[in-house]
Amino acid sequence: VSNLAPWGEAQQVDRNEFISASTLVNAQHWGGANVPLMFTAGYGTAVKNASRDPAGFGGVGIGLSPMFSASVSWAGDELMAGVGIQPMPGSNAQLTLGMGDITDRVNSRRWIITASWLIEDLF
Repeated sequence: VSNLAPWGEAQQVDRNEFISASTLVNAQHWGGANVPLMFTAGYGTAVKNASRDPAGFGGVGIGLSPMFSASVSWAGDELMAGVGIQPMPGSNAQLTLGMGDITDRVNSRRWIITASWLIEDLF
């Protein structure tokens, strides 16, 4: 669920309930090394038409090196892409720079910056 506890201007945005599934596979590239690929697909109640209508979404990500990754996704009515970097080798920190609505299809092109911390074996 996104926007579960909104504040400020986010109170004007409806809550989005969604379900998704992801899988990670190893593909081999021309040099014989394994390349991690992640596929995600899902459905949400507020995905397209400025997050007002239900729709599906999906994406694919690829590990380019132990420190760099790239991804592309489709969410309702816009194409998004990004690159990620693990700024400190061996840490669980990651920074991602992406762009939403790359084609400006819904007149909403924007930069997306994300910082995240991975917690392994949480469950």
